[in-house]
Amino acid sequence: MVSPLIVAPALVPANGVLAGAPLSVPGVGIHPACPGWGRMIADGLPPLRSEPMLVRWPVVLLGAGVLAFTFLGEALRDALDPRLRP
Repeated sequence: MVSPLIVAPALVPANGVLAGAPLSVPGVGIHPACPGWGRMIADGLPPLRSEPMLVRWPVVLLGAGVLAFTFLGEALRDALDPRLRP
């Protein structure tokens, strides 16, 4: 029961990012003046054919950020779970 209690708080930021970014693309998420990965993706959609990097980098960084929080949670579980120690 300890493992989920250790991993869950580390996954909360990743879940927040994954919930907020898709909502910001159509303009339903955070305020348009606030920076965010979803807002950056939405701003890069109109010139997508001429400047595809405007969308690629926010998408890559969104995935990297979510993976970083996930790996952080797993590392905390490995370090703090007493059942995994030799």
